Order: sequence, then C-alpha cells, then structure tokens
Amino acid sequence: MGASIAIADSRSDWTGDKARASGTHFRWPKDMRRNLGKATFQASHNAHHLEQFSDAKLAELLDLYPRDKLGIYRFPSHDKAAQKAEHGCAPTLSGEEIMEAVKNGQIWLNLRAVNKELPEYQALAETIFDQLKQASGTSTFKEDVGVLISSPNIHVHYHLDIPLVCLVQIRGEKKVSIYPGRAPFVEPDQLSDFALRRQDEQMTYSDRFESAANVVSLEPGLAVTWPQTAPHRVQNGNSLNVSLSCEFMTGEGLLKANALYTNASVRRKGRPTKPFPDSVNLSTLTKAGTARVLKKLSPLPEKAVTPITFELVKGGAVNPLVQTGAVQGASLTCQVLRPKELSYQDRQDWKSLLQSDFQYQSPLLSPDFMDLIAKSRRDVRCILVRRGKELVAVLPVFQRNFGLIRPVGAPFSDYAAPILSKDANLTIEEIIALSGYAAYRSNAVLLPMSDEGPDGSETAMRSFIIHLNGQSAEEHLESHRAQHAKRYKNFRRLMNKLERECGEIEFVYGPAKDLPVETLLKWKSQQFVREGLLDLTTSRNSASILNNMSTLEVTDDSNLSGFMTCLKVKGEMVVGHFGVRGETNFHPWISAYDPEFEDYSPGLLLLYKIVEEMGNMGLESYDLSSGHESYKKYFCSAARYTYEVNITAPGLRGRLHKIGYESWNRIGGKNPDSPAARMRRRFDHIFICEPKMTARMKEIIFAFLKRSRVSG
Repeated sequence: MGASIAIADSRSDWTGDKARASGTHFRWPKDMRRNLGKATFQASHNAHHLEQFSDAKLAELLDLYPRDKLGIYRFPSHDKAAQKAEHGCAPTLSGEEIMEAVKNGQIWLNLRAVNKELPEYQALAETIFDQLKQASGTSTFKEDVGVLISSPNIHVHYHLDIPLVCLVQIRGEKKVSIYPGRAPFVEPDQLSDFALRRQDEQMTYSDRFESAANVVSLEPGLAVTWPQTAPHRVQNGNSLNVSLSCEFMTGEGLLKANALYTNASVRRKGRPTKPFPDSVNLSTLTKAGTARVLKKLSPLPEKAVTPITFELVKGGAVNPLVQTGAVQGASLTCQVLRPKELSYQDRQDWKSLLQSDFQYQSPLLSPDFMDLIAKSRRDVRCILVRRGKELVAVLPVFQRNFGLIRPVGAPFSDYAAPILSKDANLTIEEIIALSGYAAYRSNAVLLPMSDEGPDGSETAMRSFIIHLNGQSAEEHLESHRAQHAKRYKNFRRLMNKLERECGEIEFVYGPAKDLPVETLLKWKSQQFVREGLLDLTTSRNSASILNNMSTLEVTDDSNLSGFMTCLKVKGEMVVGHFGVRGETNFHPWISAYDPEFEDYSPGLLLLYKIVEEMGNMGLESYDLSSGHESYKKYFCSAARYTYEVNITAPGLRGRLHKIGYESWNRIGGKNPDSPAARMRRRFDHIFICEPKMTARMKEIIFAFLKRSRVSG
C-alpha cells in the first residue's frame, strides 16, 4: 500500500452554517486545509439520502437530460487491463428503460455537467463546492458535477484527469485505486501528450503498480478526492452504482495545469523538463503565463469524438451499428506516441496495414525499424490515426524544433510513408493537420494509395526493386538477360576478367555481424570525403544507428536483422551492401567498394550475383532505392515513386515554416551543384542527423575541416 489516506473523524462537526441549512452535509478531515489537490482525502456525507437519486427520479433525470449529450458506454469485459470502452446511443428508450438496461448489462452512463442542465443539481453542486471550499480554505472554479450510473461489477480502466476530481458515492459500492502521479505510473511524455490532447487519458495498466496503490472503498455516504493528475481506476461492487463526479480547479491547480502545457510544449521540442510542477513559484507563474500565449498561437485540438458503435435496446442488449461515412469522418482520433508507448495490438495492427499494398513491403516501414532507430535517438515519435477502434494510418517521424517533423531514419532512410488502410480516405496533409505538428519535410515520400503526389510536391523519383513476383531467381535472370543481352554479356566478360587477373571470386551473404561491416563503412566514409559530402557514417547518432543495425538479429518478436551481401576476391571483400532485412525483403543502406577495383565495375558485378542468388538468400525483393537509373534498370522489375515534399499545417506556425523553407531553398539559386546549394544540403543533413545544437555545431566545424583538408 502507498501513503495513508486522510479521512474525516466521525465525531467532527458538520462543515459550515450553509451546509446545515441546505440539508446536505459533508465531513472533511481537518488536515485537508490548504492541501486540496495534493493528497488523498476521504469524507462522509448524507447526500445519498436525497430523493433525486431514487430509481424513479434517475429515470426522470435521463428523460430530461439532453439525449445527444448523454454518454453511454459498454465495457466488453470485466478485466482491469487497459481496454477502451465502446460508445453507444439509446434514441428510442425512455429513462426507465435505460435504467433497466444498466441493471441488466455492462453499461456505464455519464451525464456530464448535469448542474448546468437542471436547477436541483445546480443547487446540489453549489452545496458540495461551498463545503469543499470551507473545509479546504481554497477557492474552486470551473465547477462541474456529473452523474455516473453504472452496472454491477464494471471496471473503469486505468486513466487520469487534468482537473481535480471529487467522487461522491450515492448508491452501491466501489473500490477506487489511486496511484502516484510519477513514473512508472505515468511517464513524463505521456503526461505531456495528455496536456496537449495528443492522447486520451486512458493508459496501460500493469499489475506491478498495485504495491503503490491507495485503495479507497466507497459506499453510500462516502466521498474521496485525490492529487491532481494521479492515475486511478475503479471497480464496482455487485449492485447498481450511482456516483457524482465533481470536477473543478483551484487557483494553484490551474497554474500547474497551464505550466504543464508549457512544459509539454518544451518537451515536444526535445528539451527535457519535468512536466508537472511540484509547487507554485516564479517559474510556475511564468510558464502559466506562457501557456496563454502558446494556446493563442496554436490552439489545442478538439477533444476526439469516440465513434458510436452500438445502440442500447430494452433489457440491456446492444445492437451493433454500421458506421456511415459521415460518422467515420467525425470519429477520427489522433495520437502521437513514443515507440515504447505503443501497445502490442498497435504494432500488430501496423504490421497488418503493411500487407495492404506491395509498395509497403519494405523493412524501413515496419514498427521494428522504428524501434531500431529509437535505440539511438530520443526524438522518435509515431503518429497513429484511428477511426473508432480501427487503426487507419501510421506515420513514424523524427520530432524536431518548433513543430517540424522529419521521416524516421532520415537522412539514411530512402522511404517515408503514411501507412494507410485501403479505406482510410486520408491524405498526408490531413494526417499532419490531425497530429498538431506544424510542418513535415521529406525527400522521399511514398504514397501507394494515391495516383499523384501531394500538394506542393516538387519532384517525383523512381526507386528500383529487384522483385521476383512469383518467379524463380533463374526465370527472373533469364528474362532480364533476354532483354539486355549485350549488357549481360559485358557483365560476364567483366566477371571473367576480374577472376583471371585477381583471383577466385566468391559471393557471400548473411548476418552483418559475421561479415566485414567496418571495412565497408570505412570505404563509404572515404567516398563521402572524396566527393566533398558530409560523412553520414561518423556523426554520433548515425554511427550509433549503424552499429545497432550491424548487430541486429531476428527474435521471436521481430524478423528484422542487419544483413550484408558482398563479393570477395581471394578471400578479401572488394564490394558490399549493408542494410536492414525483413523476412523476405532487403534494403541496403550502405553500398561501397574498394577503390583499387574500380576498373572492374564491382557494383555491377555484385548486382549480377545478387540476381543469381535471390532464391538461395530467401529473398523476394531487393530494394535499390532511387538514383542511378542507367544501370539499375538492367536488374530491376518493379519501381516505387517517391516525392520531395514540404507539407505545412494550417495556422500561423505552418505559414512561418513555409516561409522559412522557401527562403532556405533559395540559397544556391537554381543550380543544385553550386557551392551554396551544396552547403545548404550539407547543413540540412547535419540538422537531421544531430538533434542537439552543440552536436550540430561540432559536425559543421568538422565538415568544413574535412573539406579544407580535401581541397588542400
């Protein structure tokens, strides 16, 4: 068990004269004063004796309450693990029939802010909050009272609330488990996402949390309030349950909530900060004021609308509803999560989406690849878009400063794609707008579900793939040899020349950890230097990613691995490919050769052997990505089109990003090979590779030093 719970002494006096006059009384503990929202406090009350909570009066309340505002939810099971409730409706039932359905089903009703709908509940709310103010010595505002009516044995799953909450038990029994508002019970980035409305308040529960729980048993005549942002879950007893959920803010609570918003915005830019302040000080006040400005510049997204998936009928039964296009459009929800926050089901649904189109068959688009990159970088995020419970879009990204996002794995990754279901009916522009980010930049966006590039796309490039498409490797090779007989004759001539002049040739493939990756990376580094380009193999983050990839092996949970192909002459490698492999597809990242063998066209000879050995390697596709069409076309049978894009979201931040991008791209004029243009691209690669400013400056200095040595 966690810390003890303060509870009012039954011998204490009723709180305040107004309480006595109203007939409704609450006893709160004396040590509650000035501590509301900081600890757990339990009270006794007599509100459960009010006539308005009888079956007949609750049925009348359900008839009077606006039916379009009534929250009707169903929990498919009783277990305590995180499970989203289904949202329903009851357009044809009377209040009495709804009450019967709740008694007989697995139904939870939420009549939000009922105090703003009916005078008698307004009076009750005033009484509750007046007595809470007197007991705590703290003013409250933003006061709402909701009525919760729920079936026996319902579990309300693990979640948290940003406002303060007081739960008043009227009928039935329940247990409220309250957990500390810190990691691992709520991760800092989770709390930040809640504050920015990038995730709903429901979280993943673990049994290991129980040792720290404060478990409060509520029965009619008891109430409880807990610390602000403390996670909690609720388990009903075996009878009908009626409670009042009183949401409110204190001055301190509102300042902390606004400071949380500012801290969350800072954390999204990759700057570590504690999300929820411990106390109110000058820093809290400053951040609370900053939040007002930030919300004006970038308003919070609307709270997601949970789709209505069932209709409640007499007796507690439910009829599933088929969603119309209009309902589907209104039910889109978007989350931005860290890789570790994705559930097992999220990952399985993502992998299912990858099967919807051949063009998604790349290891670079898998959740396992995102996890690989996240081992080296803290700025990896995943945008998830759902329609109801169905995952319809996934976009993994790097989260940069000022709301900018880049493809995960950039600048190495040759593909970035919003991974869509076939009926998603979403554009990448809509996904960016839903995510709340300001801009998305990529040199290679893949859009299999679209016939054309996105608005503002500047160039379209073909990426080439050796794809067997049901053929054997021999059949594939023969078809290409027939098409390009002269070229293949020359490949064979070069192969014979190399073997005659240098020694026996051997084609080798397998896990990268068993092959000379270090030699290949050294050659690639030398090539970057010779060509006056940024050495992408040596930056801290890139080197870490390549190292992790080189040791990556297939596991029970992932078929991703670091893989390598190469040609050896007399036992020594002369050319190789290194990259990431899925089950039957391989995408090399690094291609390089020994400069001493340049006259033999070792890269072409390697491709020739690769086509020959596809079957033996267990590969269906070998992705050569974009560029160098002049030679890739002799080996490849499929292609993907990618687009260079700069997508900006609506609003001020998006417009500022667009202006900045267009100004940046003017550097160097129209000549892509001008020194200024090359400098711009180099800086762009540095900014992608290195999230931290200090590391960026070091790389810029090193880049200039390397270039100077080459020039000299």
